Amino acid sequence: MNAMILAAGLGTRLLPHTKRIPKPLMPVVDKTLLEIAIETVLKANPTMIVINTHHLGVMVRKFILSHDFGVEVVVTREREILGTAGGIKNAQSWLEGENFVVMNSDIIACVDLEELMLAHKQSGAISTLALRQNPDPKKYSHLSIDDSQRIVKFHKTCGPAYRGDEEALMFTGISVLSPEIFRLIPDGVEYDISSRIYAPMTEKGEGLYGVKTDGKWIDVGTCKLYHKVVMDALNERDDNLYIEKNVKIGEWTELGPHVAVHSGAKIGSRVVLEDCVVLPNSVVDDGVKAKGKIF
Repeated sequence: MNAMILAAGLGTRLLPHTKRIPKPLMPVVDKTLLEIAIETVLKANPTMIVINTHHLGVMVRKFILSHDFGVEVVVTREREILGTAGGIKNAQSWLEGENFVVMNSDIIACVDLEELMLAHKQSGAISTLALRQNPDPKKYSHLSIDDSQRIVKFHKTCGPAYRGDEEALMFTGISVLSPEIFRLIPDGVEYDISSRIYAPMTEKGEGLYGVKTDGKWIDVGTCKLYHKVVMDALNERDDNLYIEKNVKIGEWTELGPHVAVHSGAKIGSRVVLEDCVVLPNSVVDDGVKAKGKIF
């Protein structure tokens, strides 16, 4: 069993911060999003983890080389972004031969991967998706399953007409795939797995199944959501603060409550920060007073 983490996105929803930090390396207090994703897929006991990259991929590769995760980690580079399905196809040589786990890098989730893998094996599915209750069917893709756990509806969103008269589920971004998936994806082109693979599979009644989960799930894909997940993490610390080594903080500066300051940051004098994230190598000028901001 191997695993793949999808990390090649452009991070446009997290601009301007992702101009210099790839989204997978955005820090949530003492761990990056990529580290959190790796820790999640390690629960499946993979022998190898494949991570695809595109935007600022060299930074991701250097990060992986500087850490030991206890398993082999392969970092692929996409010269042109290939999308979710195209990225998986590009990693075929490492993944083919047995079932494998796939996870998005911009989520934090608690999913029973053993249960998901067992359900996938028992159903003989091409793909088995970890699902959860959809908190906003007009925003997130809407899925429905039958009594056998086969996915029978896969819509981009429910649209404004959705009235809640049927159970609304959503894809968590974690799945188990069979090697058979590769025959459905063309080589070397951008290809989205939800719209180009999964939606047609439901229409044809092919092997797409889902398992309902109820564990923690957080989308960290936007600045607002990212800020919230960092604040929640800081709230679990006794002092509500996280300040890394190798930072410079000027005189008469007040930090907190709920402030994270990362390596290489420079904070000037007479600064007052509350509910803020200071990203690696960021600069906060003298006299700045801010609340709820990402620098």
